[in-house]
Amino acid sequence: MRTETIKSPKLQKFSEQLSLFDSLPDCAQVPITIVCAIKGRSRASIWRDVAAGRIAKPVNAGPHCTRWRVGDLRHETQRKSPLPNNNVEARNDN
Repeated sequence: MRTETIKSPKLQKFSEQLSLFDSLPDCAQVPITIVCAIKGRSRASIWRDVAAGRIAKPVNAGPHCTRWRVGDLRHETQRKSPLPNNNVEARNDN
């Protein structure tokens, strides 16, 4: 009995795009499905975040073709990452 999973072509493409995200150039553009996976949010939440200015506005690549620039998404991720805690006192075990 074989236990390997057969993925649909659409799921294979999604998995490939997501795994290659870190190697994409900043000028590359990704669809909302990738943005949802990276941010861990639903499509509706992504659009609410765009309206509120928490996520960069997408680029219209054509009719019914909305994409986000990889560089914009990386910039936001770096901007929101927590800063190192410099207020931690050094431990003195003497």
